[in-house]
Amino acid sequence: MPDVGPPVETVVEVDTRAPGTAISTDLFGAFCENLDYAADGGLYAELVQNRSFEYGPAYRPERHSLTAWELLDRDGAAGSLTGAADDPPHPAHPHYAVLTSSTGAGAGLCSEGFDGIPVRAGEAYDVSLFARLAEDEDTMDRLVARIESRDGERIYGQVELGPLGDSWRRHAAVITSEVADADARFTLTATGPGTVHLDLVSLFPLNTFKGRPNGLRADLAQAIADLKPKFLRFPGGRLSHGQGLANMYRWSQTVGPLHERRQQFNIWRYHQSMGLGYYECFQFCEDIGAKPVPVVPADARHSMRVGAETAEQGRAW
Repeated sequence: MPDVGPPVETVVEVDTRAPGTAISTDLFGAFCENLDYAADGGLYAELVQNRSFEYGPAYRPERHSLTAWELLDRDGAAGSLTGAADDPPHPAHPHYAVLTSSTGAGAGLCSEGFDGIPVRAGEAYDVSLFARLAEDEDTMDRLVARIESRDGERIYGQVELGPLGDSWRRHAAVITSEVADADARFTLTATGPGTVHLDLVSLFPLNTFKGRPNGLRADLAQAIADLKPKFLRFPGGRLSHGQGLANMYRWSQTVGPLHERRQQFNIWRYHQSMGLGYYECFQFCEDIGAKPVPVVPADARHSMRVGAETAEQGRAW
C-alpha cells in the first residue's frame, strides 16, 4: 500500500444565523419517456395492445401486424384472420386486419391486452373500431364485442356494433363489466358469414384521470400527481431524436384524430400509438398543476448518427 500520510483534520464552521442560498421551487419534477410500457400499456389507458395492427419486425424480428391478436372460432364457426394494407382508413394507419367468417356466426378475433385486460365490476368501457365489409353481405351486418374471462367461459359484458357497410366507418358503443377480473380478454365476433376489414380496435375505460376522453389511467396518473411535480418533461430525449430521420418524433403527428396520428416504433423498441401525444401531455400538466417541458429534436446529424449506432446495436442484440 502506498504511504498516504497522516490523516488531515478539517474544521467546518457553520453560521446558522446567516441567510441561506435561495433554491428554486421548480427543481423537482417528473420525466415521461415511452420505455418499459410507460405510455402504451402503462400511463395511457388503452387496454388493447396493437389496436391498429401496426406492429412489425422493426420492434422485434418475430413481430408482425397481427401480434397480440388471435383467431377465435366460437360455437364451431370457421374463419381466418390475416393482415392487409390496401386502401386503409387513413395513410397514417396503413395496416388493418381482415376477418373472414366462412360458416355461420362466431368466428372472430381476440385480444388479451398487455398481459391481460383488467376490468372492474360495474365500470363502463368505450369500445370502438373502424370497419368495412369486403362485400355487401347482409348475413354479417354487425359485430359482437365482449369482455369475458380468459378461457371464454364467462361473459362479463357485451354489445353489438353496426350496421356494417362497404366503406370505412367508425362504430362505437359502451360495455359495462358485471365482474371484476384482472386477467380478462376482449373479443370481436361476426354475426354471419362474410369478410370484414378492421382497424383501430379500442377498449378504453371511461374512468380515466380527471375523466378525460382518450385519457390516462386513473391510478397511475394519480400516483404521479401525488408527487406534486413542479414540471413534467416529455416525451424524452433519445425517444425524441429517434432512430434516424424517418423515426424522429414529430409532435405535429401526435395530435388530432387518433386514426390520423402516425404510429411507429421508438428507439427502445416499444410501440408508439401516439394516443398519448403532445395534447394529452399538456393536458396532464394542466390537470396536476405542473409546468410543461416539451422536448423536440434539434440536430438532424446527431439523429442520423445515433440511429446508425442503434441499428448496429440491434443487429448485435
